[in-house]
Amino acid sequence: MKKILLASLVLAMVFSFGLVAGEVLAFPGGGKVGQPEDHDGTVTRVEFDEIEVEGYTWYLVMPYRGDFGGTPYLEDGWIMNVYTDRQGNFVLYFMVHESDARWSEDLEPIYGSWALFKQIFVGKAYSGGQ
Repeated sequence: MKKILLASLVLAMVFSFGLVAGEVLAFPGGGKVGQPEDHDGTVTRVEFDEIEVEGYTWYLVMPYRGDFGGTPYLEDGWIMNVYTDRQGNFVLYFMVHESDARWSEDLEPIYGSWALFKQIFVGKAYSGGQ
């Protein structure tokens, strides 16, 4: 039941932003956020990935919106990283650029002009023990 609820939550978040699956080209070989070679301007996409961390498989859904400004890196907008695993854990990181309306001086930058706006941890791994 937890898996169905988590999957529903992820899909609800994705659809609430009006996003659909995008091109994998938004991630160059190094795994950093980048743009397809032939695209300029603002993009809205959702990327999907499966990663291995300390023996656990995590499924990543990454909706984002912003402008690459002709470079391989997102220069403004927002990025959401949503991780789920088969053990019922859920992790959300929501990052905003200083040009985003949600930016405030209270946020501590984590990379250049980007700050972590919201983070949520839910599940067994985050309930005080493993």
